[in-house]
Amino acid sequence: MEGIDFSNTPPHQFKIKGDGYFDVKLLVTNPYRCIEKDSVKIGVNLISVPNTFTPNGDGINDFYLEGWNKKIFNRNGVLLFEGTKAWDGNYMGKPVANDTYFVIVYDSAESGSTYRTNYITVLR
Repeated sequence: MEGIDFSNTPPHQFKIKGDGYFDVKLLVTNPYRCIEKDSVKIGVNLISVPNTFTPNGDGINDFYLEGWNKKIFNRNGVLLFEGTKAWDGNYMGKPVANDTYFVIVYDSAESGSTYRTNYITVLR
């Protein structure tokens, strides 16, 4: 835009864990010392479902999909985990084996709730 100086753009960062719609608000004082405010609703959804994680305690990739509503099943169809907290690769307090598991991730969309299915490989 001509005549507008964007060099003083305020830094911004959003730490959103999980899907849904969020109101982002901005409050600034313009060069004329007038307060201006604006807001926008943004939708956050999962673009791709990770297919591997390594819950080995090294602090890197130790948890799976924090903030996303998910169900994780083993090969026999046993539900190992359900919820929005991060999965730590345990079932009934014990580490699951290095293997591939089936996951359903629920996601919000403008048209309503959707879900994605995928496989997750656990490597320790």
